[in-house]
Amino acid sequence: MKKIIIALISLTAFQINLSAQSNIDSVLAQIERNNTTLAALQKRADADKIGNKTGNYLQNPEIEFN
Repeated sequence: MKKIIIALISLTAFQINLSAQSNIDSVLAQIERNNTTLAALQKRADADKIGNKTGNYLQNPEIEFN
């Protein structure tokens, strides 16, 4: 009988832990969506990535045949 009670308590505690984790994930996702500073930093990082790609190419490449 004690084993059954301990198993039920363990399962209940595990279930509470899982639901708390999903709540934390949803809160963090909501913060990420609504935080203007994070959005600005993300857009700046994207712009920096694009800026790093410009200038990799030559302006007037020439090909000569001998």
